[in-house]
Amino acid sequence: MRAFVGLALVIVFVWITMLAGLVVIFASLPFLISTLSVRIGRLLESVMVAGIGAVMVLVWLAIWKELAFRYFLSLLSRRETADSS
Repeated sequence: MRAFVGLALVIVFVWITMLAGLVVIFASLPFLISTLSVRIGRLLESVMVAGIGAVMVLVWLAIWKELAFRYFLSLLSRRETADSS
């Protein structure tokens, strides 16, 4: 039961971070489009928006990898201590 709760918390955390990223994207895109298209042109603006999105994805994947790795290690350490007892 404890492993299930831990895994459910990991999944909930991932969904919360994904939704927070969506809010950041939709809150910042209209501002970026209106500001950047006047100054630097449409093509460079699109490249910058895609770059910002790529950075957000990479940060999210790094957080997800670290969280899953730590959870997996904690499960292994609990299983090893239970097996040795």
